[in-house]
Amino acid sequence: MSTSRDALERGNKARDLRVAAADMLSLANAAAITGVDEPRLARWAQRGRCIALEDSGGRQWLPKWQFEPPLWDALLKLAKALGTTDGWVLLAFLETPLGALDGVTPRAAIERGLADRVVRLACFDE
Repeated sequence: MSTSRDALERGNKARDLRVAAADMLSLANAAAITGVDEPRLARWAQRGRCIALEDSGGRQWLPKWQFEPPLWDALLKLAKALGTTDGWVLLAFLETPLGALDGVTPRAAIERGLADRVVRLACFDE
């Protein structure tokens, strides 16, 4: 029988696998690439300006692709539309294929120039 502890361990492993992916940057590397200091990047993540993910050890990781236009231009609007600045929630939304986008992920749709459509979908509230 699976316990809560087992579920937490599986979640931590999944989290650590995602932040270890090739498209992720450490906070220090993201700062070096963007020319923005680490404290400012951390503040931006708290405000939904960028996506920062914590691994199970509390270290922050940022998807490199978010700093490329048009994603960079859409992130803050998307965070506001979804009503969250939680990096894991934003990442899950961006990486989950949606039927309303013909099965493409919101990230791919934004990269194809459909940022306004994605933001409108994120605003949808039943």
